[in-house]
Amino acid sequence: FQVEEGIRDLVRSRGLGDVYKRQPLSWSRDGRTLYFAANRKADWELDPVESEIHALEVASGRITALTERNGPDASPLVSPDGRKIAYLGFDDARRAYENTHLYVMNADGSDRRNLTGNWDYSVDAIQWGDGGRALYAQYDDHGETRVARIGLDGSVRDVATGLSLIHTSEPT
Repeated sequence: FQVEEGIRDLVRSRGLGDVYKRQPLSWSRDGRTLYFAANRKADWELDPVESEIHALEVASGRITALTERNGPDASPLVSPDGRKIAYLGFDDARRAYENTHLYVMNADGSDRRNLTGNWDYSVDAIQWGDGGRALYAQYDDHGETRVARIGLDGSVRDVATGLSLIHTSEPT
């Protein structure tokens, strides 16, 4: 609780106000930069889907947008070596549903790549693994929760299946 309050105070003190919506935050390995997702546009209230990944240099308060597309970019996660950032998002085509994809970019925002562009599942709950050579992600397939290993080369293989909780109840 104290950590979250401290981060909220830091975010407010750097002029982010309401645009930061309690999404996951990720620190650089040296602790000098905080990565977060937000819609920092003046009309942010009119586009609830939009957000970008930003880097906040804590000492100076300088904020740099690392992504720049129409659609949500969220859940930044710094790699173990600090050189890459994984994140979730999709291009907003204004349809009722879009699959959330897994992206990776360099820590400065360059070389953005969609690792799951040809994959027909929505990715959630990412975590770095294999020394930064892959990410593990949760996804659902026909009501079954699974975990996949997604390599930085875009290769995908299931590592856990059948994780769904089946709840049945009988009337008494």
